[in-house]
Amino acid sequence: MAYSTNILLRSVDYDQTLVLAIELSNKSWVLAAQVPGLSHTKAKRTIKPDKNDLLAAIDGYRTRAAAAGRSVKRVITSYEAGWCGFWLARWLMAHDVEVLRVYQWTGACAASNRMAPMRSCCCALC
Repeated sequence: MAYSTNILLRSVDYDQTLVLAIELSNKSWVLAAQVPGLSHTKAKRTIKPDKNDLLAAIDGYRTRAAAAGRSVKRVITSYEAGWCGFWLARWLMAHDVEVLRVYQWTGACAASNRMAPMRSCCCALC
């Protein structure tokens, strides 16, 4: 399957899809997940900013889904692309995780491009 960092390639089956939002920083990564089988519960946790800890957390969410009688067939992550956003996207995709990047939007960027379309400011950060 081809992956894209910009769009979902197919519809989401929430009964079999782990949806994970990641907040990245230098000191820790905060994860918020929608886990199949856990109704209306956002599973949150904080991990060290390490790719292997992230993969272990994803495996932990898979285990929670299995305990609720669901299997995870697809994992989708979303995060703001900043200092470590691009290498992380490539690494996650290599581990069969779909990635949606949200481009960083700074006040300085917004002030200098008030009249410009939003995409031109965001694309400058790519």
